[in-house]
Amino acid sequence: MKRHISFYFLVFLLVGSSCYAQESDRIDELERRITSLEESVSRIETMIAVLLIGVAGNADQAGNDDQEDVELKAKWRVLAVGMTPKQVRAILGEPERLDGGKVATWRYPRGGHITFMDGEVRSWVEPRF
Repeated sequence: MKRHISFYFLVFLLVGSSCYAQESDRIDELERRITSLEESVSRIETMIAVLLIGVAGNADQAGNDDQEDVELKAKWRVLAVGMTPKQVRAILGEPERLDGGKVATWRYPRGGHITFMDGEVRSWVEPRF
């Protein structure tokens, strides 16, 4: 009787550990897929922002704004909380000055600046147009 219990216990352990390993592999694969999807979404968001800048830059503007101001406004208006520094550079280009580390401020002409925390946009102030 003891042998049967020991045998069943060993079978249970082997099957259980195999299921756990398969579940762990499945979780790892899902995490890789999520990371890949997040990177894809980030690239798509950047491409959309660049396209919106192009559309806004080509639109006719009524009033006294010159084309340069229209394009600059369009660029600043596609910023979003959570964007990465790479996305911001793709939209606005290099800042005039960078301040900070974990909480960083990028300064642009005309008083515009962007605050990053942990590598993501947290807030910004548009420049004077």
